[in-house]
Amino acid sequence: MRLVASLLAVAVVLSGCTRGVGAGAKRIVEREESVGASHVKLRSELSPARGTLGDPITWRLTASLPAGLKSTSVLLDPPPSTLEVDSVRA
Repeated sequence: MRLVASLLAVAVVLSGCTRGVGAGAKRIVEREESVGASHVKLRSELSPARGTLGDPITWRLTASLPAGLKSTSVLLDPPPSTLEVDSVRA
């Protein structure tokens, strides 16, 4: 009986390590920010939604600007040396 309970516990723990989402799944978060009197909508996308150390993950950040507001250059700090960045595309 203890052996069966132990095997069941191991199976439950290991099932939590598998990917629960498909390879094409994304995690999308949207929020609004105020810039002066205007509201800007920010959208952050991670694809795939989950990953482990060493998995390539794509992150896309977009902003929706209201009419009359113009975008300027984006200021980015360099990534930390522990993060491998393959490329930055607009």
